[in-house]
Amino acid sequence: MAIKAIDIVLVPPKEIQVLCFAVNKAAAKVAKSRFEFGQNDYVPHITLILGCVEETSIPKIQKLLQQLVVDYSVLDLELSGFGLYEKLNVQKKAYFQIELNDKLLALHTKVAEIVRPYLLPCKDASVLVEGEKTGISESSSRFLNNFLKDYAFENYHAHISLGCFDFEEKEMLLENISLPIKFKASTVSIYQIGDGCTCREELYSVQLE
Repeated sequence: MAIKAIDIVLVPPKEIQVLCFAVNKAAAKVAKSRFEFGQNDYVPHITLILGCVEETSIPKIQKLLQQLVVDYSVLDLELSGFGLYEKLNVQKKAYFQIELNDKLLALHTKVAEIVRPYLLPCKDASVLVEGEKTGISESSSRFLNNFLKDYAFENYHAHISLGCFDFEEKEMLLENISLPIKFKASTVSIYQIGDGCTCREELYSVQLE
């Protein structure tokens, strides 16, 4: 049984991706980036649901998503701030905060309910893109195995991770970025992820109308 670690996400429009690329590149200049964003690999995203499923379940999930999005129009969203995950004795990971409105929460909830019956335990790095090279980190394993319990529904935190860490000097990162920024999100995609819950390989994509 082949199992894949997937992330069902909203892919932000190009103008928001450009901002994410800029922050990521600024971090790389001072050796504080974890990876380099791209349009086709390490794609900036807003996670809706994360977990491991049997590969043969993915077409079923695709069909259910296709049926679901008929009821959703393009989402009006807002980059509302810049934050760091504060955890003791670990790198603080940077992100753009997404204002959680009713429509985004409703979409997250519906997608989580669709995927819930198909979720399986993630036991090792074989579920990841290039897992044989990277292994699987403790944080990736925790997110994959506990997303519904600890990070979904009333605990859902909408954000875009920026692939960088330990940025106390956020003014340097955001030198040419004035928040908040309103934008429209219309692309829902399924990605197989790599370590660090990065969007590596697109498996499916559908547009909100």
